[in-house]
Amino acid sequence: MDDQSIFIGMAPFVVPPSYQTGLIEFREWLIEENSDAALNPETLRNELDDLLLDYFFDIIKITFDRPMPTLVNTDGELLQFSNLTLN
Repeated sequence: MDDQSIFIGMAPFVVPPSYQTGLIEFREWLIEENSDAALNPETLRNELDDLLLDYFFDIIKITFDRPMPTLVNTDGELLQFSNLTLN
């Protein structure tokens, strides 16, 4: 409304701080894509929204879609779990 952005919903994910430099570089790239003009809410909403969403979901996929680690002992052998019972 009146060139103001209003969040209706947000993703329940936090972008990790390690992406801070990448986000700044992405912002600079968006400015270049916008013919070196300043970014404003209308431009971000109407022209660059697909790029913003793609970048966000790329970060979320890389951050949260990692394979589970493989647990090994100091010799590099897979850990085998067992139950210990006392008599």
